Amino acid sequence: MKSAHTVRTDAHVTFSATPRPVRMKRYARVLLLFLVLLLVVEVGYGVLPFLQDAMSGKAILVRDPGNLIAFLTIPLIAAFYVFTLLRHRTLLRDGSVVIGSITEIRSGSWWIHRARTYGRVAVYEFTDSKMEVVHGEATDRDRSAHEGKAMPVFYDSNDSRHNLPLCSSFYELSRFPASSRTTT
Repeated sequence: MKSAHTVRTDAHVTFSATPRPVRMKRYARVLLLFLVLLLVVEVGYGVLPFLQDAMSGKAILVRDPGNLIAFLTIPLIAAFYVFTLLRHRTLLRDGSVVIGSITEIRSGSWWIHRARTYGRVAVYEFTDSKMEVVHGEATDRDRSAHEGKAMPVFYDSNDSRHNLPLCSSFYELSRFPASSRTTT
């Protein structure tokens, strides 16, 4: 069963099925696996010896307070990544869709552009369902955005500031819903 869609005259895309079937992109799965492996290594080589020292009465934090920073950094990065994955998945599955336009592509770091994103940045705009023009910028993870290119943008219909162009998402639209997949 394919997900049919239509494009209205005001460039809003209507998909027949919601929630839409989505799947995680390959690089997002690899990054998630890497973070899980980092967490396992941290527990094995950092947390368990720290707990053993704490149980024996050694004041390890007094000797090396850098351990506390190391113990907190990887779980915080993993939690932020999982939060981002959930937000992207929610927008692609349940958000409104409109065809936006890529207005500019920038490369460089925050120090060069004073932006909140790093690397290749796609600057885009779209008109939401309230007929307001929304501007945004996001990391072009796929390297598929080009100046002047039309791009699907998924956004929260209650607050169009929460939006995500398809080139920046950790997910992609799947051809088939998860419930219709069968193994033979």
